[in-house]
Amino acid sequence: MLVSLSIARKLAKPFIYLADVVNQFGSKNQIQPPVLQSHWNREADLLTKSVVIAMEAVEKNNKKLVEEAMTDSLTNLPNRRKLNEVMTNLANDG
Repeated sequence: MLVSLSIARKLAKPFIYLADVVNQFGSKNQIQPPVLQSHWNREADLLTKSVVIAMEAVEKNNKKLVEEAMTDSLTNLPNRRKLNEVMTNLANDG
């Protein structure tokens, strides 16, 4: 019985970690993608790679959307949102 529980915990551990990462991904705290390392558990390895790819794609798209929101589409110059961000950063630094 104890051996079965030990094996079950070892099997579940990488999935619990990935579930925690995914649950925290939507929060305002910057979460780092899981470290890509080979698991002895093939399914956990594939799921980890998929989560990393998805998180990188979301981050890339988010950066692109923020950049587009702060740039005038006609002139490609920074707009008022960018000015407000720069002024806020200057006020916080000073």
